[in-house]
Amino acid sequence: MRGLFFRGAKFYSRVIFFLLLFMPLTSFWVSGEQNKPVFLQNQADLPLLLSRLVRPGDVLISGPRLKVIFGGTDRTIMTHANYAGGNAKGTIIGAAPPEAEAEGQVHAGVPVLRIQNRTYYALYSEVKFPPNLDKGPATVEASGTFTDGSGLKLNIQTTYTLNLNEGRVDITSTITNTGKVASTNLSYSLLFDALHSYNFSPFNESYHRQLNFRVYQKKSHCLAWLNLNPPARPGAPVPGRLAPGQSFRVNYILLADPKLDQLLERIYQYYKLPAYRSVFLLPSEYSGWKEVVITHVLSGSTFCRTILDGSTSFLEIPLPEDIYRVRAHLFPAVAEKTFAVEKTGATRVELRLPLMGKIKLRLQDSQGNPVPGKVSFIGLQPTRTPYFRPENPVETSRSFEGFKNSVFPPPEGLEVELPVGTYLASASHGPEWSLDQKVVEILADSPAEVVFSVDRVVEKPGLVSLDPHMHTFLSDGTVSIASRLRSLLAEGVEVAIATDHNVVTDYEPVLRRLGWENELTVLSGTEVTVPDMLHFNVYPLPYRENEERKGAIEPVAEKVGSLFAASRAKSPGVLLQVNHPRAGTLGYFNNYELDLLSAAKVNESFDLGFDLLEVMNGASPLSSNSFALEDWLHLLNRGYFYPLVGSSDSHTIDGGEPGYARTYVLYDRGEAGSVDPNALLEAVKKGKAFASTGPLVDLRVNDSATFGDSLSLKPGPVNFRLRVWGAPWLQVDEVRFILNGERRLVFPLQGKSSSVVKMDEAFSLQLEKDTACVVEVIGKKTLFPLLQQPSDSGLLRDAVLPYAITNPVFLDFDGNGKFDAPWPQKIEEVKPSASGGIIIRR
Repeated sequence: MRGLFFRGAKFYSRVIFFLLLFMPLTSFWVSGEQNKPVFLQNQADLPLLLSRLVRPGDVLISGPRLKVIFGGTDRTIMTHANYAGGNAKGTIIGAAPPEAEAEGQVHAGVPVLRIQNRTYYALYSEVKFPPNLDKGPATVEASGTFTDGSGLKLNIQTTYTLNLNEGRVDITSTITNTGKVASTNLSYSLLFDALHSYNFSPFNESYHRQLNFRVYQKKSHCLAWLNLNPPARPGAPVPGRLAPGQSFRVNYILLADPKLDQLLERIYQYYKLPAYRSVFLLPSEYSGWKEVVITHVLSGSTFCRTILDGSTSFLEIPLPEDIYRVRAHLFPAVAEKTFAVEKTGATRVELRLPLMGKIKLRLQDSQGNPVPGKVSFIGLQPTRTPYFRPENPVETSRSFEGFKNSVFPPPEGLEVELPVGTYLASASHGPEWSLDQKVVEILADSPAEVVFSVDRVVEKPGLVSLDPHMHTFLSDGTVSIASRLRSLLAEGVEVAIATDHNVVTDYEPVLRRLGWENELTVLSGTEVTVPDMLHFNVYPLPYRENEERKGAIEPVAEKVGSLFAASRAKSPGVLLQVNHPRAGTLGYFNNYELDLLSAAKVNESFDLGFDLLEVMNGASPLSSNSFALEDWLHLLNRGYFYPLVGSSDSHTIDGGEPGYARTYVLYDRGEAGSVDPNALLEAVKKGKAFASTGPLVDLRVNDSATFGDSLSLKPGPVNFRLRVWGAPWLQVDEVRFILNGERRLVFPLQGKSSSVVKMDEAFSLQLEKDTACVVEVIGKKTLFPLLQQPSDSGLLRDAVLPYAITNPVFLDFDGNGKFDAPWPQKIEEVKPSASGGIIIRR
């Protein structure tokens, strides 16, 4: 028996030996077959799980630790914010480890040139793929040229070296000036867009200059983008000047890994920076998903930011030796500790869930009827302000509300769990209602019930509140449609227009599902967004499910006029609203150099073919909004009347509340009480409106004409009746009467702010020339805590303030039946300046 067993063992050992000998050959053969570039021809071949961006004609390259898709055809790819972000051809449009490929879409490798405050995305005209992939790295080469109207000509060569066994792509791109003109003020880089906003970077100019990388957490894996180039400094673009024949090179590394700790380990190994394992224990009794943020104490740089699911209460990551702070968001609780990472021993940090208590919230009027408002909590020292659960940014692929301290009680009330402590709780329902504030103490063993009472304190007959500019996470907002609608209802907005970037969003199905169609009217539109040109809203628009942009135009053009024309051609009858015209490089008037002093000159490619101007964007009237207001007054003085509107441009809720600013439209609902959107927008187009963050304004000229009206009179005394009113808690300090752009009368209102009626005055003025009459209202007590937007600078210019600005009443005195502008010279069109003009910051 023993001999038989022995002979059998020898036989089987020989079989195993030959199998082992043969397996590597088989493995290599199979691997070689699998690792050939796959040219995707049919819709059925497309790996949509890896990248929703993939199309027939693209190329898939797979390896043991990385799958990569390259764009093979000429088409525009939208960024994570839904901007046009360059062309797909010759760029990476998908990258992920094979075992974790869900949501692997990225966009990497687009040549980005910035010349005189204008960004250009260059196009690769030729792409070369390796015919076969051996054991070594694979190389993909893309090339193209870039020219502009000045005679500049650049050759672009980009090489992607794919280390498929390491989950790594090394990218090098070289530009060469092949023309006869030197480039000046040139910036060159390669685009990396993870098509996902949730990320962190430890880079700090003073403390961590060498750690110029950024990490992104996706649903099933993580990506890192290592920028190996010297950091650019403001006012010093790189390479700056590039003479004919000169070249400039940039280098990057893309890493992919299923696990965050492994990815960070690889990054620190690349930088040759010792890092030591640190363990963080989270409270197991907390069952929801949570966020862990680790920051460097001295610099504030973020060395880790990650979302953990409800079943995970353990995090282990490498960190360089130093002192850090870890913060766990256990919504709504926050736990925090400071710790040191030392090479001498393992770091272990335990975070505990604070003692929790419960409170039942009800929000009603003095008659006991439910009110659809909000309740905000601010922690009173040493109690922390709570952080209520936001949308999960890994699930939405968007940024998320980094600050959320409000809840929205339904009619039956809302039970909220809070860490024990003392809070200032504020209940509100927008600027037309009273505020109710209470100091609330939360105890662990004594559930509390608090009833807040708010009442309508401001009547506004013949006015409807409209917010025509806001976002959801269908572009670059941080909230869902349902959350956006809930916040609009809570702030007392009556009509809202969806304006996500470069896509049409339809709020109506969600509104009906929630049963709020009688409380809120919604319209669809879009914000056409072209970097370094302008942002403008188009509304109302039909929602077209079968179109890629759901009814929005393609946001690519050389001239603004082409965008305006395309918008009107696609949907005749729409309104075009230019947004935040002085907000940095987002601002149309900045980018096209409209003269700040008097609107006397502008870039020759400027186009006047829009309908409305967003003079108030957000609730800070003294920011770039103040420049937009002066521009608007200058345009009026030159005979260009674009009715103004106020918008929130809300991307979030707390800290970016919808309805601040809003547009109050002179519109009579009639007996039915419903809003006719077409009639409402027609009133907006005629200027029958004013922008406001709370104050209400009524102006009557000779007891008849008001905003948007024209009135013919004989030279002499003109009678005015001006009324300003608002909630008692809303402070108004001055009312200014603006005639042809000049603040001719200023009415101080000391001692009247605690009443509803802030001003009610009749007065006469002797007028001889055609005049545009505008009313401006301002208060200098901030709207905090109704709005969770404290001034970042601590200065009045950045504060959210009570403010209103009206459209004009036009007075005609020369008998020709129209307003003759005081500055008859039209805007002069000039060549753009070499410097790119003055950019007013947002």
